[in-house]
Amino acid sequence: MFNFFDGALFDIQNNRFGYSWQPFQPCDKETERLAKRLFRHAHFKGGGKSGGKLFGAILFGFVSAGFGFFGAGLSAISRFVMGASLFSGIWTATHKPNANSQGNVSVQRFDRQQEQMTADIPVQLVYGRRLITGNQTFHQTDADAKQLHKHVVLCEGGINKIVSVTANELLVPQKSTDQKSGIVFTVRNIKYENAGIHLSEKKLTLTYGDKSKEVQLVNKSDLEGSNDKSFWEWQISISGLISYINRLGDGWQAFPFAATSKYPGDLHNIDAGCYADFAALTMDTVTGGTSYTFHDCDPPENYDETGGYPKMAWLDMYFTVSEELNGNPSVSCLVEGLKVMDTRSRKVEYSTNPAMCLRDFLLSKRYGLGKWITTEMLDEDSFKESADYCDEIISYLDPVGVTVREKRYELNMIIDQRMSAIEWLQEILANFCGYMTFTNGKFKLHIERETPISYKFNDDNCFDLAVAPLALSETPNKYSVAIVDPRNNWKTVHCICEDYADQKERQKIITKEVQLNGCTSQYQALRLARFYRDQNLACPLQLSFKTGVEGMHLEPGDVVTISYHGVFDGLPIRIAEIKETEEGDYEISGRQYNDSLYGDELSGGIHWHNYIGAKSMVTEENEIPPKDAKNVRAHTQRRLDEDGSTKYDIHILFDLPVSPSIECGQVYYKTKAAVGTEIGIFDEGVPADEIGWNREWKFAGESPREFILRRVVLGETYRIRVVSKNKSGSTSDLESAPEVIVKVTAKETVPSVPYNLRYDFSREFLFRWDDVPDSDVIYYELRLNKNVGSPTGLLGRTPDTSIVVHLTSRVGTVYLYAINSLKKASYPATVKYNYPKPPAPKNITCTEIPRGANIVVEEFPQNVVGMRLYVNGDGVSDVFDLRSSNYVYHGKPSIYSISAAYVDLIGEGFRSAEYTCVINPTFKEEWIEDGTLSIKKMDAETSDAISKATKSANDILNINRSMAELKQTTDNISATVVDKERSLVSQISAQANRISSVITSLNKNPSQSGYSALTQLQDGINARVVKGDVINQINMTAEGTKIDGKYLHVTGTTWIDNDVIVSGMIRSGAVSADKIASRSITADKLRVDSLSAVSANIGNVRGGTISGSEIIGSVFRNANNSFRIDENGNISGAKITGSSLELTSSDLKAAGMHIGAVSFLKGRINSGDVIPLPNGYTEEECIWWATCDDHRLAIINGRKVTFSRIENKTKYGTVHVNLFVDGKGYFASDNYQYVESSWVDGGSGTYYVIGVKKI
Repeated sequence: MFNFFDGALFDIQNNRFGYSWQPFQPCDKETERLAKRLFRHAHFKGGGKSGGKLFGAILFGFVSAGFGFFGAGLSAISRFVMGASLFSGIWTATHKPNANSQGNVSVQRFDRQQEQMTADIPVQLVYGRRLITGNQTFHQTDADAKQLHKHVVLCEGGINKIVSVTANELLVPQKSTDQKSGIVFTVRNIKYENAGIHLSEKKLTLTYGDKSKEVQLVNKSDLEGSNDKSFWEWQISISGLISYINRLGDGWQAFPFAATSKYPGDLHNIDAGCYADFAALTMDTVTGGTSYTFHDCDPPENYDETGGYPKMAWLDMYFTVSEELNGNPSVSCLVEGLKVMDTRSRKVEYSTNPAMCLRDFLLSKRYGLGKWITTEMLDEDSFKESADYCDEIISYLDPVGVTVREKRYELNMIIDQRMSAIEWLQEILANFCGYMTFTNGKFKLHIERETPISYKFNDDNCFDLAVAPLALSETPNKYSVAIVDPRNNWKTVHCICEDYADQKERQKIITKEVQLNGCTSQYQALRLARFYRDQNLACPLQLSFKTGVEGMHLEPGDVVTISYHGVFDGLPIRIAEIKETEEGDYEISGRQYNDSLYGDELSGGIHWHNYIGAKSMVTEENEIPPKDAKNVRAHTQRRLDEDGSTKYDIHILFDLPVSPSIECGQVYYKTKAAVGTEIGIFDEGVPADEIGWNREWKFAGESPREFILRRVVLGETYRIRVVSKNKSGSTSDLESAPEVIVKVTAKETVPSVPYNLRYDFSREFLFRWDDVPDSDVIYYELRLNKNVGSPTGLLGRTPDTSIVVHLTSRVGTVYLYAINSLKKASYPATVKYNYPKPPAPKNITCTEIPRGANIVVEEFPQNVVGMRLYVNGDGVSDVFDLRSSNYVYHGKPSIYSISAAYVDLIGEGFRSAEYTCVINPTFKEEWIEDGTLSIKKMDAETSDAISKATKSANDILNINRSMAELKQTTDNISATVVDKERSLVSQISAQANRISSVITSLNKNPSQSGYSALTQLQDGINARVVKGDVINQINMTAEGTKIDGKYLHVTGTTWIDNDVIVSGMIRSGAVSADKIASRSITADKLRVDSLSAVSANIGNVRGGTISGSEIIGSVFRNANNSFRIDENGNISGAKITGSSLELTSSDLKAAGMHIGAVSFLKGRINSGDVIPLPNGYTEEECIWWATCDDHRLAIINGRKVTFSRIENKTKYGTVHVNLFVDGKGYFASDNYQYVESSWVDGGSGTYYVIGVKKI
């Protein structure tokens, strides 16, 4: 069995592969010079030759494909692995890859997209739990458009269940149940055992430990009926409430189940514990008959109308029109996806295990690779082992120090784009560090993890070493990993993993953007990014070498070490490929391996090892030793271990000499006190607590820029020195190396102000700052106010030096606090930001297409993530949220107004002016002419095929018997069969640009005797049957399809989508009275939108509705003559009722009296406010007054109202009297009381205004 692809040939049975490849590309002169100094006994290959037997190779996955995701590719080795992939062969042979498929699928495709009605969208495939929209396949309304029935195809069938269904973000109940409520989101606390949630009378209370949080929730009536509109987002928005709970920290987690536009105040009461287990928050579903029925692989009842939905999961939905549900409701659905075979339990069940989902994809004949891969071709043990590794529970600390436990890897993936199965396979593997090998006829699944050494190679059993160092100049030092996060209402979030030290050293930021379609955990995404960041740094070497029979027992994915002629001493590599050469040797290729990369934590040091042999460290003659490192500094930093205990590290930073020969810095240290294993003979007079200073320097490790000395002792003093090391292995002098002394102490002082607070709003609301080293900072708090510690105004907390937040205001000030272990907060760092509203689009173009228009808006400016398109027309008011600047709109023939607004991270910008777009009911002539030209082109091709068939037949007839002939040239293959007895000939001819088949007569002119022909070109297909002047044909091109023939007989049900017949298909006068049976045309079957003239006397017209631009007659009256309009326009017997009556005459009279316009206005008013006037009235046309609620006096000055009243206060005083009698003085005093009155303003009341227009 052979499959041809891209010039390569693969034989599955014999496992043989031939492919032209270059194992290593030539390097630049500087790299080559340095490499030759380092690897004196190695040689560098600039090319290679094909040939040899592929013994085993890493086919696809995280080792090779991961570099496509995360950057820093394996250059030639990865290209060979890609070329040698069996998958590439078997898929490329039958599928054309997407031109823009890089394994990076936009995760933005499920952010509130309305389901579409088209047959072109592929059916989605869902593994795990995801929020999806569907493809609308049936849409029907009743006569008055009050009821809607539609089908929505969701995804591939065989799924576990539907979690929730929403329409226009309103929960929809299931028809077969009495469901009146649905789960909106769930809440749990993983830290406090007494955690609980209580909701009553719209007050939500979260209790945990000795703390509690209360939130007053709001519904729609509360919001509209309140004079105070200043509510917090979490009071009026479900998504805001979910985000608020997640931001609380302290173990709180909230997960959305259904997106909804209802308010938090609509949630049902609850009183439940929520430690570890989830408590469900519910609310009412839509009422009034709106419902759904879920079908999994079932055919619809109206099968004859819609066709079946084989092996699909779909919804049968009925809608009743309401204020919230109208138009074409947008449906979204939270599903638990495919049930897959778990080979460990031998059960078919729902799973998020990546290994079991991958196995299902490999074996599926419907949507995967099952046409080529069978269970016999899988190493089932490797899939089970990988599945167990993915299911292991790991723990980590969240930003506030709470231990979180989850499975190591899970897969929640939507496969919904037209990419090859190989590209989707690569997508799946990238989500869990997976890669596959093909060895001994079996596909084996591996996961990048710590692996024991399988074999040690040395000078006696390996030869022909080739080395290709990885060029670090373009290695990414920032990874932005985009995932869909369920805790953020299934929106896209970007997880950032950076190497700040590398950015500073290289003086540039090289960003790699990655989209993981199957990852819904931020922690999982960051672990994947962290692994590749560290691997690029710690494993820069790619190697290949040859060996003998020692290579037979090894497999790709194994880890071996190599010691080679002093070049390397025990260098570990992971094998990527094993190939048997023509000489019978085995060539092994792989990449450097480091066992310290595979921890599950996000941070942690890399263990640096020196594998350079002694010979490679010999310096060139007269080589100058490297200069000393500079600017060595160190500080202690606190961290929480997984068990919650406090640990301390020393963070060491240094600057190396600027030289291309410098490789890294080596770190040495001493402690002031000696440990027990070092105590022995010591110098006299040395204090016991300083014995350590007299011991040897200890090697801690090496690093290009910074180093973390782990698990240091609290209270101990450390002396630290750093020496420079070049690529030859030479180092600067340790005795004269720069030194720093650090005492490990708990830093409990108030943190200093965070430095260099800045922001970057290009893709998200990202804030950054520099670390605070003078205190044990456990987290940073970013706020919109200075109320540190309060949930009000909190944007987020993080132990890192960057955070992505959600902003709702375009202008503001942000405050950053550093919080230490004693909860002491620094003074804030501040930064003012300005995020202007996007400008209005300046130009919108509409290009007409059949039954629609191609709408193009100018390209997005900076910071814009999408646009909102408004389409308004006759009975149409559509709004589309788009991620691109163009949209194809289909609608009924009419005139539409088009406008658009850009959308950024906050919302909609300024709206553009309105543009006119016309959709015509007829096709343009050039569209029809395109089809005619294509038929002429097909005529020429068909005539040429007939001519060749006849000529071949005549050549065969010279042999004078019936026979068949097969001819092959460099550009054509043709097969001709001649039946001499029946005088018939048939021929099939295939060229690169054409395939044709013809059956015709031998002895006659084909045009007269007749023939049938099928012609297929790259841009068209033509099928025809011809005899004489009669041609019946079907012609299909990119421009359209044309059916041409003498007669066309349609026996089945025929449906024309747009109900349009362009040309007159019913001849004028063809329908006459003798062809219409008596009473066969009734009112329910006759509709005349326009009747230009009726020449007959139609007598009385009764019932129904008569509408039009003009009705002419002398008298209109009712049956009993109680209502009448005479020929002079007088109306008698009329009674006019209604909620409003607008009369536009300037001279109206009633019983002879003139009537003018009158308006009455009443409302509430506070003291000090101004009485308003009715619209369109001046003060001269109005009178007004006001009354107070509490009997105050209403004082009106102009239209300003002051409510005032007299308040009496009792006061007290004393009177003193001095008397002189007979020269003697006497003193007397007495107390008295009196009342003091004053005017006091305030209160509220009612105002009244009457406006009368002058006559």
